[in-house]
Amino acid sequence: MDVLSENGGAQLCRAVHSVNVSYRTPYMVANVAVRNWRFLYKLGISGGRWFEGIGNWTEVRKVATFGTDLKAVGPDWPTVLTLYVAFLYPGLPPEVQGSKGRAELLSASYHEYERRIREQFDDMFSRTGFDPKRDIAGLILNRVGTRFLQPAARLLLRQRGPACAEGGAPQRAFRTHRLLQYRPQRFA
Repeated sequence: MDVLSENGGAQLCRAVHSVNVSYRTPYMVANVAVRNWRFLYKLGISGGRWFEGIGNWTEVRKVATFGTDLKAVGPDWPTVLTLYVAFLYPGLPPEVQGSKGRAELLSASYHEYERRIREQFDDMFSRTGFDPKRDIAGLILNRVGTRFLQPAARLLLRQRGPACAEGGAPQRAFRTHRLLQYRPQRFA
């Protein structure tokens, strides 16, 4: 649309106001300290994705070290596996997903999440000799109710005359890429 009438401009301004809303998505990061990762090695993997249960991905990673000592990494060495847990409900509007996810995230106790993670690891890895009681050395949960910005589609307007709030009509509307529109919030 190149040039909009005054009425069309006002309608577009109302639409832009409703579209330029961003939602926060709850997220949990679980760090699981394991005494070794031989159970993954026996499967021929160092990480992977799954689609049921808690979390959806983990990976053995070598953390950067400083100094001249070479640090060995192998399946018999301890490591920390990080699980990323998103609280998503496909089919629901973003604002409902955020509220529902925060309620789920904060209603379960630490012990409930620990039980679910131990069961998940047992279900996935027990056939390779993994025993959650023996092999999990510790677990840390980071629960954040507003972790990620879930931006709606953005429209940028070039104004002709006064701003939208004052009833001006935009000349053009541009749809922009969602990731480019992140604007960090300033906290006082």
